[in-house]
This record gives sequence, structure tokens and C-alpha cells, in this order.
Amino acid sequence: MSVPHSGGSGGGVSKALSSVAVVLAAAALLMNFVIPGPAGPAGPAGANGTNGTNGTDGTDGVAGPEGPQGPVGPEGPAGPTGATGPAGPQGPAGPGALIFYGVKGDPNNPASEYIDTTCGWHFYVQVNAPGPGIVTLTGTAVVTMLTTNGPAYVFLQMTFLGDCSSYPVTASEEHCCTDFRLTIAMTNAITLPAAGTYFIYLNAWSSYPNANTGNYFEWGVMIATFYPS
Repeated sequence: MSVPHSGGSGGGVSKALSSVAVVLAAAALLMNFVIPGPAGPAGPAGANGTNGTNGTDGTDGVAGPEGPQGPVGPEGPAGPTGATGPAGPQGPAGPGALIFYGVKGDPNNPASEYIDTTCGWHFYVQVNAPGPGIVTLTGTAVVTMLTTNGPAYVFLQMTFLGDCSSYPVTASEEHCCTDFRLTIAMTNAITLPAAGTYFIYLNAWSSYPNANTGNYFEWGVMIATFYPS
């Protein structure tokens, strides 16, 4: 015997309820995913990661303007004394006096030069004058006078060559009746007009009133002191 089916409306309601239940279940499931729950507590910090590699150096920047000069530093200690340099050339003569000498003969080597009756020279002094000035002359001459047979005269002049008349006689001596050697002192002064080399001579001459007499120059010295004007 067959079971009788329930009416058609009952079956449709059952299907409709099943569909609603499915939809509600799906909605409930969907609601669980969309609406988040409260945040949980923070987890512990993770370990530090490894350092990254250094980046490449950047390009040099442009040079900035020069800064102001700093203050001068303190003077350093003196260095050691250097070696002495070579001597320089001799400078020109100064304005002081210059001294020159002229000599001829000596007691061990007498010249024994006959002093004639005309002006003649026996030795000289060279004066190198750096400019105009005055030269003063001093000197001595040793003369042997052979005057056994009568008097003799000797005259000495410190001047330029052969000049026995432009200046007063520098010195003179007279002797008679014996042979005699004497030392005669002489002085003079001469003006030099310009720079140059000058030769000042001992000029001499004699006078013999009687025959067989004679004067002889033996030795002498002249000192010339130049004073610039």
C-alpha cells in the first residue's frame, strides 16, 4: 500500500525554508570574514637584519671660497751662523791720508853718486792720487862732502823731475876744509791738481868754488803723505 503524499503547498514551504536557511548560513559565514575581531597583543620585535652594503662615494663638491689670511705666527728661533763668505774686492780709497815711500841706498850699500853742478835727480817716490789734493814731503839725505881743498855747497830739492827752481830750495849745506859726511833733513809740499800717478824726485846740485872738491849722494828716504782736497 502506497503512502499518500502530502499536499503540494507543504512541499514548497519546506523548500523555501531550506533556501532561507542556506542564505542565512552564507550570510553568517560572510559576516565572520568581513567584520574583524579586536586586535591581538603586539608580538615580540624581530631580530636586526644584516647591514646593507656601503653605497658608492659621491662626487666631490665644488671648492669653497678661500678663507681670510690667518695671523702672522711668532718668529722662529735664529738659525746657526752660516760659513764666512769669500772676501770682496778692495774698495776705493777713502778720504783719509795716503802715505807713500821712496828709498835709495843704505849705510851698507851707499850709492856714492856724484852731485854735479847742474840739476840732477837721485831717486823718487811714486804718489797714486785718487783725486786732487796736497802731498806733504819729508825725508833725509846722507851726503859726503870732500872739501879738504876748499868749501863746497850742496842743494836738495824734492820736486818733479829736474825742477830745481819752481819751489824754494828744500835744504842746503855748506862745508869746508875737511871731508865730512852729514845727514840733511828735508820738507816740502806740492799741490796735485787731479787724480793720477805722480813721481816726485830728489833733485840735487852743487857749487864748487875751488877745484878738487866734490859732493856725493850716499842714501836717502822720502815720505809723501797725500791729503785729498
